[in-house]
Amino acid sequence: MTRTEMIQRHQAYRRSAMRALAIIVGVLAVSWFCLLKVPLATESIWWRSFYEIMCFFAIPALIAFVCTYILTRRQQHLGLLCPQCRLFLYGSRCGTRVLQTGHCPRCSAEIINEAA
Repeated sequence: MTRTEMIQRHQAYRRSAMRALAIIVGVLAVSWFCLLKVPLATESIWWRSFYEIMCFFAIPALIAFVCTYILTRRQQHLGLLCPQCRLFLYGSRCGTRVLQTGHCPRCSAEIINEAA
């Protein structure tokens, strides 16, 4: 892949990561709103505790897990993994190093081929 393709793939992944972050924040906001504003039909302490755990932890954790899985698949689809050692080639240190040198920081495999 060329340097331009790598930059485009980084930008595409950044957009996907921002969407996932927006989804997680949105789910947290809705969960907390429901917790604070929606009254429970029953005043049982057990049900109230269960509802609080679901709103604060279980639902956001499930959404975060799903978003992480989707982002991992997106990395594979965009080719942001080293073909030899499977290192994720996006991030502040790793991504800039790959763009500077054209090689994987871990195994030194050629990632960017300017001749292609």
